[in-house]
Amino acid sequence: MPVATPTLTIADNANGTGAVATIAGATAGTTNTVYCAAWDGGFIGAVFASYGSRTSSGTVALAVANGYWWAYVVSTDGATTAVSLVSGFRATAETLAMFEQAANGVKALISGLSLATFDPTHIITAKLPWDQAFSWAVPKTPAIIVNVLADSNKLINTGQNEWQFDILVTIWRASNDNLIAPDGNHLLWRQQIASAFLPAAGRAALPGVTEVHNVEVITGPVYEVGMFKSGYDCEQLTIRCYYRRNRGLT
Repeated sequence: MPVATPTLTIADNANGTGAVATIAGATAGTTNTVYCAAWDGGFIGAVFASYGSRTSSGTVALAVANGYWWAYVVSTDGATTAVSLVSGFRATAETLAMFEQAANGVKALISGLSLATFDPTHIITAKLPWDQAFSWAVPKTPAIIVNVLADSNKLINTGQNEWQFDILVTIWRASNDNLIAPDGNHLLWRQQIASAFLPAAGRAALPGVTEVHNVEVITGPVYEVGMFKSGYDCEQLTIRCYYRRNRGLT
């Protein structure tokens, strides 16, 4: 007799200890195992591994690191198996600043774009787009650097403050030394990144960061003259994230 297909919902513990998976609809007596994979370097950035199991429906504690994850549950009675849909979730620490959460969300979304000919492990966060973080990379290796730029806020008529977090995205690579015809992928990366953050019906403003209710793309230089003289093509976009916070909250 076939086993029922379970459903999976996941709640962040918001304290750095992971999350809790809730399995529903499983056939009584079945073994239900939750598999997770980190999402930080491509559409699915790691091999799925078991993070716990239980008999029948109920909850499973997921001891995952802070970050973005995919998960699904496999239900089996030893003879037949059913697999839930894949769910995405974010594990956080409640002390993580919203500015940092927004920057991490921007990096995660870019990492999931599968940019043409681009190594997603070269999407990094740094304090500045040309600081010592470049020591990690082979010289002239293309990279995308995400860093916090500036913030501002204003009081709105709900008694809340509307915050703006500006996240700077720098696309950096060795120049092809061609003054007329730039490399197509360089501009294509810019286009794909900008498109990913433009508002669209039915799409979260910033996936994984539910507090952000709107995102705006601010264009920047296509070529930074000083860097070009040094042999690099360097272009920038600013991702402006909006969220509201009640006055008096930390």
